Amino acid sequence: MRLTTFYLYVLPAITAQISASAAQQSASRVHRDARTDTAASSSISTLRGDEGSQSESISGILTRALKADTVGTRSSNDGIAFYDGVLGIPKCSSDGTSCDTGDLVIGRGIIYPEPNHPNTLGTTCIDGTSGEPSDESVDRIIVSSESGDYLMEDGRAIITATVNCWADGYANDYVHFYYTSNEVDNADWNFIERIQCAGGGQQTLTTSYTLPKGSSHAVRVSIRHMETDLTENDDSCGFGSFTDNDDVAFTVMTAGSIPTISPTTPNPTRAQTLSPTESSSTPEPTRAQTLSPTESPPTPEPTRAQTLSPTESPFVLFSYGESLYTDPNLGIQISDGLTAKLIARSKSRVTFANGGRSSSVYHMYMDGAGVTTLPDGGYVYVSNSEDDNGKAGVHGLYFNKDGEITDYKILLSGTTWNCGGGLSPWNTWVSCEEQDGGQCWQVEPDPNKPNHNAPQVTLLGGNGGNYESVAVDNTYTDKPVFFTTEDNSSGELRRFEADGNGWDALHVGGQTTYLQFLDGNRFQWTTSLSAGRNSAARYYPNLEGIAYHNSTLYFVSKVTKRLYILNLTDKTYTSERTGSSWVGQGAFNSQPDQIIGNDMDKRKFIYFTEDGGKGPGVHVRDRQGRYYTMVRGVPGGRYSGDETVGIAFSPDRKKFYFGFQDAGVLMEVTRNDGQVFN
Repeated sequence: MRLTTFYLYVLPAITAQISASAAQQSASRVHRDARTDTAASSSISTLRGDEGSQSESISGILTRALKADTVGTRSSNDGIAFYDGVLGIPKCSSDGTSCDTGDLVIGRGIIYPEPNHPNTLGTTCIDGTSGEPSDESVDRIIVSSESGDYLMEDGRAIITATVNCWADGYANDYVHFYYTSNEVDNADWNFIERIQCAGGGQQTLTTSYTLPKGSSHAVRVSIRHMETDLTENDDSCGFGSFTDNDDVAFTVMTAGSIPTISPTTPNPTRAQTLSPTESSSTPEPTRAQTLSPTESPPTPEPTRAQTLSPTESPFVLFSYGESLYTDPNLGIQISDGLTAKLIARSKSRVTFANGGRSSSVYHMYMDGAGVTTLPDGGYVYVSNSEDDNGKAGVHGLYFNKDGEITDYKILLSGTTWNCGGGLSPWNTWVSCEEQDGGQCWQVEPDPNKPNHNAPQVTLLGGNGGNYESVAVDNTYTDKPVFFTTEDNSSGELRRFEADGNGWDALHVGGQTTYLQFLDGNRFQWTTSLSAGRNSAARYYPNLEGIAYHNSTLYFVSKVTKRLYILNLTDKTYTSERTGSSWVGQGAFNSQPDQIIGNDMDKRKFIYFTEDGGKGPGVHVRDRQGRYYTMVRGVPGGRYSGDETVGIAFSPDRKKFYFGFQDAGVLMEVTRNDGQVFN
């Protein structure tokens, strides 16, 4: 049970209705957030200075804002909403098949800072100010056409809401859905449905309704804990201390604006011509044919000629999680079109391609991993051991250029709880100890390099800590920047700017600063360690995996189950619950752990391991923020409660490696069509 103070920042007409029961409600839950007591004063600042305009009808607000060319308002042809300062909510200003808030409403008010909170029309409906980040919130709203065509008046629309329900009391959490349009005034939100949370944590709920007449529309999703929110279904604004109300505005096609759609028969003179290096992620059916080496391609029309050789085919984007099939021998469920095989097992000798076996058994408690390349075209799968009391370390599984195992050896020993790590720009592995006073070690996997048998403590960990993972920005090669996470409730995110490049850069000189979140989804790097720790404790405790690409930093917190995305150029950030927008089979409900990026220049795929749950898996996020399951343990099977670890790709991206830590198994995954991974 949570004890909370019921803060009332509501319209005077409703204050009297609720205040009589506030004392009774305040004892209904155990207070799990010491910051709640300071929430009241800062929450007032969310009210806009022009509250006198509340009497303006929704018709006026929507029409004025949706049709205005206001500063900071961008079009939304791709169905992704943008925050509109006039409305005070996210909006999609162009006709389309859907409208998606993305991460614009993630969190709740000041509790888990929600961008531009409260995100309700005219800011007339304020969020509850009690609790902590794991409590109730509306994190995403998608409005889509039920038919798949354009959203149209009199047509059916589906509302998909991603919400977070209180794990210890979800039976009293209800999600209310409402809609309005430019045909009604500000008092006439229309109730659609109330749905009870079916479980704690992240939930995806859907409902549908018929779009009324008019071009300007909005929907509201309100999650309420009914022990502290006494509002009725007809009350479109919930006023409980754990309530979150969020709106999104969008346009629909009216009878007079339906376009004339031209036939779909392609015009040969408008067809795209692919260059030799180009590929299409979604090839046309007539181009999907794979010609054998002995076949000659048919004579094409000049404007449709392909320059691909007979044995080449365009890259095909793999669809993760559309269908999972069970491999009973491995105890996994894996995306149809992928094949996995066991290549190493803890406490067993490794079998080599030539039939030989390793002199030592494969290490126990495998964890973070990476792949480094060798001069002869081979590579090393470098893997941590998260054992205790000086029994941990780093091990290397050696492959030849054909991806066959040739050797296995110890690269670092005598350390404790080697958890995560990361690759350096000069092809070494950094392995971090997750223990009090732990350090990050640099390891050289290449037997031909002078430091191969001389691992060394780096400067990344300072005086020591429970360190996890490392990412690097090598934009300026003479001053590479390393980012290090710490798995601690107040574990700071460290930024180390080295004074040079190469092995010695991590051991001689450099400057360390710490991440500090500021108001308005901004951040800075501070020299104050205490400020960095306070920021971590408040916003991103117990950090795990981290990745960098193109002035963007990605990292996850296992406590908040969130992915944080930092724009290092303009020093702003966003965040989202991992698995918040789900596609296909599977689920990502437990703690995110290690992350790696792949094909980041084009498609920005991020791969996640998962700690805990009945079927821990490897999950994938695309650049639109949609999540998929690549592979997982059979729910309730041999890996129940385990964690996936050691994700890495071969240099050619045709092999993917992952393991289950407690079970001690390492697997190799390939695409059945032989293509590279997304």
